[in-house]
Amino acid sequence: MVEQFQGNYLKAKNFSVYFLQEVHCSENATSIWAAEWGYETLFSCCTSEKGGVAILFNNNFGFQIQKVYTDASGRFIICDVKIEERCITLATLYAPNDDEPTFCRNFFDHELDFRCEDLIIGGDFNLVLDLGKDKKGGRAKTHTESVKVL
Repeated sequence: MVEQFQGNYLKAKNFSVYFLQEVHCSENATSIWAAEWGYETLFSCCTSEKGGVAILFNNNFGFQIQKVYTDASGRFIICDVKIEERCITLATLYAPNDDEPTFCRNFFDHELDFRCEDLIIGGDFNLVLDLGKDKKGGRAKTHTESVKVL
């Protein structure tokens, strides 16, 4: 069974770039989802039950993808994109739910291989930087070792 993709919902938003996390994609689904989207797509898959990230590009602006790294565990994508004369590094990530500082180190080690003037990172870090400012309710807990790396 191929997972469902909500491309029409996203297209109606008419944004230029979409960072998606927890897409639960399998390698089999990506070509179908890319065809449904109809524009440029980048996927890093885990399994259809967990993880997975994607970057979707709309055709409402001119760009060229210069370089791409996709994490084999389906946790992040980093790419350099040229827009007009400007180079921008884009990254989306879906961090583990556990305190895994090695994940953050791995991400930033790979990010160092990308050298554009600007960097945009989006995603789900699964942590709270400042419990007093950034969290209300629930357990007063964060992933302290991952926060140190971040």
